[in-house]
Amino acid sequence: MGHELRLVPILTNRRYTFLFFWSIATAARLMVWAALPLDWNSDSFHHWQISFWTLKVGFPRGRMWDLNGCEYYWGVVPHLVQASVLGVLSTSSILPLRALNMMLGGVNAYLVYLIGRDNFSWRVGLYAGLMLALYPVAAVFDVIAMQETIALMLALVSVHTFRTHP
Repeated sequence: MGHELRLVPILTNRRYTFLFFWSIATAARLMVWAALPLDWNSDSFHHWQISFWTLKVGFPRGRMWDLNGCEYYWGVVPHLVQASVLGVLSTSSILPLRALNMMLGGVNAYLVYLIGRDNFSWRVGLYAGLMLALYPVAAVFDVIAMQETIALMLALVSVHTFRTHP
Protein backbone atom coordinates (compact mmCIF):
# COMPACT_ATOMS: atom_id res chain seq x y z
CA MET A 1 0.00 0.00 0.00
CA GLY A 2 2.89 2.39 0.76
CA HIS A 3 4.35 1.90 -2.72
CA GLU A 4 1.06 2.92 -4.29
CA LEU A 5 1.00 6.17 -2.33
CA ARG A 6 4.46 7.05 -3.63
CA LEU A 7 3.15 6.59 -7.20
CA VAL A 8 0.26 9.03 -6.74
CA PRO A 9 2.36 12.16 -7.60
CA ILE A 10 3.60 10.43 -10.76
CA LEU A 11 0.11 9.31 -11.78
CA THR A 12 -1.42 12.77 -11.30
CA ASN A 13 0.90 14.40 -13.86
CA ARG A 14 -0.09 13.38 -17.39
CA ARG A 15 3.44 13.63 -18.80
CA TYR A 16 5.06 11.72 -15.92
CA THR A 17 2.37 9.05 -16.09
CA PHE A 18 3.00 8.53 -19.80
CA LEU A 19 6.77 8.39 -19.25
CA PHE A 20 6.31 5.97 -16.34
CA PHE A 21 4.40 3.38 -18.38
CA TRP A 22 6.31 4.00 -21.60
CA SER A 23 9.68 3.59 -19.87
CA ILE A 24 8.76 0.36 -18.11
CA ALA A 25 7.27 -1.15 -21.26
CA THR A 26 10.15 -0.01 -23.46
CA ALA A 27 12.73 -1.38 -21.02
CA ALA A 28 10.99 -4.77 -21.08
CA ARG A 29 10.87 -4.71 -24.87
CA LEU A 30 14.54 -3.73 -25.11
CA MET A 31 15.43 -6.78 -23.00
CA VAL A 32 13.38 -8.98 -25.34
CA TRP A 33 15.04 -7.37 -28.39
CA ALA A 34 18.46 -8.10 -26.87
CA ALA A 35 17.45 -11.73 -26.37
CA LEU A 36 15.83 -11.99 -29.85
CA PRO A 37 17.90 -9.68 -32.08
CA LEU A 38 16.45 -11.12 -35.29
CA ASP A 39 12.82 -10.99 -36.25
CA TRP A 40 11.90 -14.65 -35.89
CA ASN A 41 8.45 -14.38 -37.47
CA SER A 42 8.55 -14.98 -41.22
CA ASP A 43 5.20 -13.21 -41.60
CA SER A 44 6.91 -9.98 -40.53
CA PHE A 45 8.84 -10.03 -43.77
CA HIS A 46 5.67 -10.40 -45.81
CA HIS A 47 4.24 -7.33 -44.05
CA TRP A 48 7.53 -5.50 -44.60
CA GLN A 49 7.29 -6.51 -48.28
CA ILE A 50 3.80 -5.04 -48.56
CA SER A 51 4.99 -1.79 -46.96
CA PHE A 52 8.18 -1.60 -49.05
CA TRP A 53 6.50 -2.30 -52.40
CA THR A 54 3.62 0.02 -51.50
CA LEU A 55 6.20 2.76 -50.99
CA LYS A 56 8.26 2.01 -54.11
CA VAL A 57 5.62 0.84 -56.59
CA GLY A 58 2.17 1.45 -55.13
CA PHE A 59 2.34 5.07 -53.93
CA PRO A 60 3.40 6.40 -57.37
CA ARG A 61 0.35 4.61 -58.79
CA GLY A 62 -2.02 5.76 -56.02
CA ARG A 63 -2.48 2.34 -54.45
CA MET A 64 -0.88 -0.33 -52.30
CA TRP A 65 1.30 -3.04 -53.77
CA ASP A 66 2.29 -6.59 -52.86
CA LEU A 67 3.69 -9.23 -55.17
CA ASN A 68 1.62 -11.90 -53.41
CA GLY A 69 -1.62 -9.98 -53.98
CA CYS A 70 -2.45 -9.75 -50.25
CA GLU A 71 -2.07 -6.00 -49.75
CA TYR A 72 -5.75 -5.53 -48.92
CA TYR A 73 -6.17 -8.78 -47.00
CA TRP A 74 -4.77 -7.36 -43.74
CA GLY A 75 -5.34 -3.97 -42.20
CA VAL A 76 -4.50 -1.15 -44.60
CA VAL A 77 -3.59 1.57 -42.08
CA PRO A 78 -0.67 -0.27 -40.45
CA HIS A 79 0.90 -0.93 -43.85
CA LEU A 80 0.47 2.68 -44.86
CA VAL A 81 2.11 3.79 -41.60
CA GLN A 82 4.98 1.35 -42.13
CA ALA A 83 5.44 2.43 -45.75
CA SER A 84 5.51 6.06 -44.59
CA VAL A 85 8.16 5.26 -41.96
CA LEU A 86 10.32 3.57 -44.61
CA GLY A 87 9.85 6.57 -46.90
CA VAL A 88 10.60 9.22 -44.27
CA LEU A 89 13.74 7.37 -43.16
CA SER A 90 14.67 6.54 -46.78
CA THR A 91 15.49 2.96 -45.93
CA SER A 92 14.48 -0.54 -46.87
CA SER A 93 15.43 -1.99 -43.48
CA ILE A 94 12.91 -3.78 -41.30
CA LEU A 95 14.56 -2.38 -38.15
CA PRO A 96 12.63 0.93 -38.07
CA LEU A 97 9.37 -1.02 -38.18
CA ARG A 98 10.51 -3.09 -35.20
CA ALA A 99 11.58 0.06 -33.36
CA LEU A 100 8.23 1.72 -34.08
CA ASN A 101 6.39 -1.30 -32.68
CA MET A 102 8.60 -1.30 -29.60
CA MET A 103 7.79 2.36 -28.92
CA LEU A 104 4.09 1.84 -29.57
CA GLY A 105 4.12 -1.02 -27.05
CA GLY A 106 4.84 1.61 -24.41
CA VAL A 107 2.01 3.78 -25.73
CA ASN A 108 -0.31 0.77 -25.50
CA ALA A 109 0.59 0.25 -21.82
CA TYR A 110 -0.30 3.88 -21.13
CA LEU A 111 -3.59 3.58 -23.03
CA VAL A 112 -4.52 0.47 -21.03
CA TYR A 113 -3.80 2.46 -17.87
CA LEU A 114 -6.10 5.27 -19.05
CA ILE A 115 -8.91 2.87 -19.91
CA GLY A 116 -8.62 1.09 -16.55
CA ARG A 117 -8.40 4.37 -14.65
CA ASP A 118 -11.34 5.98 -16.42
CA ASN A 119 -13.62 2.95 -16.23
CA PHE A 120 -12.73 1.60 -12.79
CA SER A 121 -10.11 3.29 -10.61
CA TRP A 122 -6.52 4.52 -10.77
CA ARG A 123 -5.38 1.29 -9.06
CA VAL A 124 -7.03 -0.84 -11.72
CA GLY A 125 -5.43 1.35 -14.38
CA LEU A 126 -2.04 1.08 -12.66
CA TYR A 127 -2.12 -2.69 -12.43
CA ALA A 128 -3.56 -3.16 -15.93
CA GLY A 129 -0.97 -0.83 -17.48
CA LEU A 130 1.87 -2.55 -15.63
CA MET A 131 0.56 -5.98 -16.60
CA LEU A 132 0.63 -5.07 -20.29
CA ALA A 133 3.98 -3.30 -19.96
CA LEU A 134 5.56 -6.42 -18.46
CA TYR A 135 3.49 -9.11 -20.22
CA PRO A 136 6.05 -11.37 -21.96
CA VAL A 137 3.86 -12.25 -24.95
CA ALA A 138 3.14 -8.59 -25.67
CA ALA A 139 6.83 -7.73 -25.26
CA VAL A 140 7.83 -10.40 -27.78
CA PHE A 141 5.23 -9.39 -30.33
CA ASP A 142 6.05 -5.70 -29.88
CA VAL A 143 9.64 -6.19 -31.08
CA ILE A 144 8.80 -7.87 -34.37
CA ALA A 145 7.61 -6.07 -37.48
CA MET A 146 4.04 -7.34 -37.47
CA GLN A 147 1.12 -4.93 -37.66
CA GLU A 148 -0.66 -6.08 -34.48
CA THR A 149 1.00 -3.45 -32.28
CA ILE A 150 -0.18 -0.59 -34.48
CA ALA A 151 -3.64 -2.14 -34.80
CA LEU A 152 -3.87 -2.60 -31.02
CA MET A 153 -2.86 1.02 -30.47
CA LEU A 154 -5.59 2.21 -32.84
CA ALA A 155 -8.15 -0.05 -31.11
CA LEU A 156 -7.12 1.21 -27.66
CA VAL A 157 -7.27 4.84 -28.82
CA SER A 158 -10.77 4.21 -30.15
CA VAL A 159 -11.93 2.56 -26.90
CA HIS A 160 -10.47 5.40 -24.82
CA THR A 161 -11.81 8.11 -27.12
CA PHE A 162 -15.27 6.58 -27.29
CA ARG A 163 -15.42 6.37 -23.51
CA THR A 164 -14.39 9.98 -23.05
CA HIS A 165 -16.05 11.51 -26.15
CA PRO A 166 -18.89 9.33 -27.49
